[in-house]
Amino acid sequence: MIKGCQRGIHQGPCNPLKILCGILARPGYSLEQPAMKTPPDPFSRLLAVWCIEPARDPGFRTQVWHRIESLRQASTWSHFARTHPAAVAGALSIAVVLGAVSGREQARASAAAESSRMASVYVQKLDARTMTMP
Repeated sequence: MIKGCQRGIHQGPCNPLKILCGILARPGYSLEQPAMKTPPDPFSRLLAVWCIEPARDPGFRTQVWHRIESLRQASTWSHFARTHPAAVAGALSIAVVLGAVSGREQARASAAAESSRMASVYVQKLDARTMTMP
């Protein structure tokens, strides 16, 4: 509920630098800047007296504590997966890509080792010094 209330325009706290400079400055020195000539704003007086007084909710505190308690309870993996589908899908896709790259590298290494072993056996079979005649 928006309701207007009477309050004065706040002048703000006193600036200590202004006081110090006023004491130490020569006569005729002023920190005040000349005011600019601006047309009066019709909303400034309205905004100066405008206050918002929200309606009180008697169940607000209980609702806050209920939400805090619900967040304190340990959530299960299925609850996390249902509430964060993008994170779960991203983690799953990263795991699949890493598994595929790792498997490909292992297959390459295994194929290279097998090829090297077969070449070594072939060369040994062709070596005349190690050949046995039937």
